[in-house]
This record gives sequence, C-alpha cells and structure tokens, in this order.
Amino acid sequence: DKEVARLEDTLGIHDRWEPDTPEYINCRKELYERQYCRVLDELERLVVQHLLELTKLNMSGVGYKLREKIRKALHIHAEAIRKALECYNSAAKALNPPCQTLTWTHLFELVKLGELMLLQHSQVNICQSAWAQPLNCQAASLYFKIK
Repeated sequence: DKEVARLEDTLGIHDRWEPDTPEYINCRKELYERQYCRVLDELERLVVQHLLELTKLNMSGVGYKLREKIRKALHIHAEAIRKALECYNSAAKALNPPCQTLTWTHLFELVKLGELMLLQHSQVNICQSAWAQPLNCQAASLYFKIK
C-alpha cells in the first residue's frame, strides 16, 4: 500500500478511479470493445483458414493421403472455431449494448451465403489484405491447380 501511495505521488495521481467514475466506465467500455475486436479477429482468421482448407480439399490432383491430412486439419480447425465462437459470444454479451451472438450453424450459414458482415467491426479491414485482392486470389488458384 505504501508502494502504491508513493507511485501515485510520483505520477501526480490525486484521485483514484471508482467503479462509478466516468473515467473508469470509459476505460472498462474500451477494454470490452478491444477484447471483442481481438476475439473477432481470431474468429475471422480461423473461418478464413477453414475455408481455404476446404478449397484445397476440393481441388483436383490432390491425392488420398493429402486429403486425409486436410480432413484431420479441418476437424482441428472446427474445434478451434467452436472455442473461438464461445469466446466471441461471451465478448459480444459483455458489450453495451450487447452484440448479436452466433451459433455454429448460423456462422456457417453466413459464410456459405457470403454474408459474413459481422467481420466489418474488426480492427483491420480485411479487404485491404493482400490475399483478399482478386488478382492474388486468381494467382493462388492457378498455383494450386498447377501443383
């Protein structure tokens, strides 16, 4: 306690934040929003990774052994997505006002329809990523078709 008092004197902190002070409320809100964005980024990464593995699975020229490895990887990705979805739902409920929670089925219905607009709230705009550019997507598809 003496150490804390000395640090507060050194930093010029006169009033401590209480749970009802505006600074505390704003900081807690920013913390929940940051946590939500981080969980959302992780969920986005896992879903995109899952979709890329599914694409590889359906490519021609993929042998039986590689298909089995991809199937195992897809199973592991599915478990990771389930855990990330649980984290997302708890982070979404913590926001004020709470965001929409998702189920496994609902998430993949959105992905299948190409309407995964929930990712628009993430910290990084995925449309600016190199892999999201149409030319890069075509080049990757050609690369995997050649292999």
